[in-house]
Amino acid sequence: MRAREQNDYLPTYFESVNKLPLDDKKVEILTLDLNHLPRRIDDIQFKKALFQNHHVIKLDTQKDNITGLCTGKGQVVIRCSDPETQRTEIIEKLKSSGI
Repeated sequence: MRAREQNDYLPTYFESVNKLPLDDKKVEILTLDLNHLPRRIDDIQFKKALFQNHHVIKLDTQKDNITGLCTGKGQVVIRCSDPETQRTEIIEKLKSSGI
């Protein structure tokens, strides 16, 4: 069996579908710290209500270990394709909901 040469390289499926490198797509990861969250918050309903049109990578609400209720703080990580527009849209949604 012969060793594979440099020009025998086959692209992966991801490389064949994505013609542009990720940096050229102007994708930005936006991290927002959240305050004033309701104590009885359901993470799934919260994500659906405020971030339904966005790609949420991670939503973390801090919970009290004993009661299981939210401490009022959290963090959300969102993938944005148009960072400036989406950032202002998300912040306005959060402000209007009191968070």
